[in-house]
Amino acid sequence: MPEGIPFDVPQAEIRRYHNMAAFEFILHKYDIDDQVLQNIGKIIHDIEINYWGRKRYEESKKINKMFQKIMDSSNSTEECLERGLTLFDSLYSTIIKSPFETGEGKKD
Repeated sequence: MPEGIPFDVPQAEIRRYHNMAAFEFILHKYDIDDQVLQNIGKIIHDIEINYWGRKRYEESKKINKMFQKIMDSSNSTEECLERGLTLFDSLYSTIIKSPFETGEGKKD
């Protein structure tokens, strides 16, 4: 197996933590302040960290279903990755640039 950077496994630096998704950790570690990526991070947090709880953002359930459909219908890891990256590109172009509001109408 070729060497690489461990990702989202217990011994990896870049992984999910009890209160932070791996995506959010990357944004924090590299001081990325792009508001669209911050908003995508909130959705990922809602899906990944708030797994069992009530979702804070309306977009979370819809996007989670889209990713699940990609995973369920892809014939290979490569196809799943390619389709997932395409979805992320689409999200980046459609997610609003202002801070998200929670489902309760409060700014996050």
